[in-house]
Amino acid sequence: MNTPRDCRVCGHLLRPNALPISEATGTRAHAGRGLCRKCYDAARYAGTLIDHERRYRPREEVLEEWEHVGGRCVTCPEAARRLNMPAVTLQAVLNRARRDGQIERPRPWRELRSA
Repeated sequence: MNTPRDCRVCGHLLRPNALPISEATGTRAHAGRGLCRKCYDAARYAGTLIDHERRYRPREEVLEEWEHVGGRCVTCPEAARRLNMPAVTLQAVLNRARRDGQIERPRPWRELRSA
């Protein structure tokens, strides 16, 4: 299990939603964007939810941005820097996309030279 974090707004200790309240008394459920459910709902109602940075990017969004910054034409660390995300995270997204057939696996350099 991940180390518990604090809500970015109120500072309450957050717990994963899968963890029962009985096992983590004094905590609040994590709703998203590093906020507890109460602060998340308040921000959504006030229209300020967009001010809180997402901690997760959908794969389709990352792949679209990856193609936009150069895709295969730049190294993974350079693309990650341009996307403002860790290179390890970008590599994991690309690996999962290749595994699921969303993007093609790059051809080895030997095949490209002989073609």
